[in-house]
Amino acid sequence: MKKNNSFFLLIVLLFAGCHKPGHVTFPISDSFKSYCAFKTGTWWTFREMRSGRRDSMYVTSFDEQSTTHDETRFGTFTMNIASIADSFGTHNYNAIATGDVHNTSLLSETYHWGNGYGNSERFYFPIDTTFQNPGISIQHFDSLQFSRTGIIYHDVIMYSNNSSVENNWIKTEYYAKNIGVIRREMFNGETWELQDYYAVQ
Repeated sequence: MKKNNSFFLLIVLLFAGCHKPGHVTFPISDSFKSYCAFKTGTWWTFREMRSGRRDSMYVTSFDEQSTTHDETRFGTFTMNIASIADSFGTHNYNAIATGDVHNTSLLSETYHWGNGYGNSERFYFPIDTTFQNPGISIQHFDSLQFSRTGIIYHDVIMYSNNSSVENNWIKTEYYAKNIGVIRREMFNGETWELQDYYAVQ
């Protein structure tokens, strides 16, 4: 009897250890999140380099969960960021792991400004560029220094948008690891550079 119980237990353990491909969980990588996932309590202060104007952005909400599609679970997070003087509008971020062999993650950004009369959506941070919006170009820098501030940043990713319907949309953004956006270049000619920040990850 003891022998039969042991055999039964072995069968149970074998079935418990088997996972169908459809049940595999694809998380958002920590490397991806280090550039763009920030919790409440995070803030950044920027200065427009031509006029000297300042504005601050801060995280209003952050939620990390998962979503299921065809019995497969994918890691997701949503993050909302607001700007005090509305220089950049309100940003709503949604990220999801795609589950491909490179564990690519996509960050969709929608932003509104003024009284909420416009928005756009772009995709960021694909490791495999086959998932990339053709209007976006990507470049990585091991280190980068902006001449006006003299600050050296490490592990920087630049995303450049080639088209805009409104001239106050963001043209180019630079993200530094564990910091977030360090520079924004707008279609209207404004350039905003990071002056101070406090990041919570």
